[in-house]
Parts: sequence; structure tokens; C-alpha cells
Amino acid sequence: MPETRVPVEELQSRLGDWLRRVEEGEPIVITRKGRDVAQIKAVKEVAREDSLPSLEESRASVTVSGEDLSETVRQQRWEHRDRVLSECAGSIATECFQSALGASRPSAFRVRWERSETL
Repeated sequence: MPETRVPVEELQSRLGDWLRRVEEGEPIVITRKGRDVAQIKAVKEVAREDSLPSLEESRASVTVSGEDLSETVRQQRWEHRDRVLSECAGSIATECFQSALGASRPSAFRVRWERSETL
């Protein structure tokens, strides 16, 4: 369908009529002093099959396997602590561990020497 050129004054005076024509699929070019300034086209509705699936459908399609993520994070934290403590031997272990974790003062962090499975 060819574009229809409409002066802005005409569009303002009969906006409802022009919008009806746009809804029917007719593109309109708005002119001011004979120059094209804007174009109006109908908004196409998104087809239902193109839309995103619902959250429930998305969740149902995901399968999770392996170890619980929180348990993996806990394990990696303990491995990191064990590695830092093994690198920092003797009486300087606490200070070395604090500096590796970014503690600002020696009293700001207390090293847990026993591993707790409840953390």
C-alpha cells in the first residue's frame, strides 16, 4: 500500500480519522511546509507462537543434575582456606590468612581451626 502524505495541520484537525486509516495498515508520512518530518505505521501484534514461554514452562524445561550449588561453594571455600593455611605455617598463620582474605586489622578476623560441616 503506498504512503499517504499528510500536512501536520490536516493531521491535527482529523487525527482520529487518520489513526483509523493507520490501524487498517495504511502508512502515513507527516509533512511540514512540504517536507517529510515523520512516518506513522500500524503496530503489529506479536504472534503468540513468537512470544516468550511462561515462567512455569521455562522452569519445567530445566533439569538440574549434580551437587547442590551451595555445597559446591562451601567445598571451594574450605579448599581455599586449607590452601592458604598450608602456605602460612606456624605462628604467622593467622596474619597470613587475614591478609589473604583482606581483613584490615588482625583482630578483625578470627581463624577457625576446626572445620565445621554446619557452615
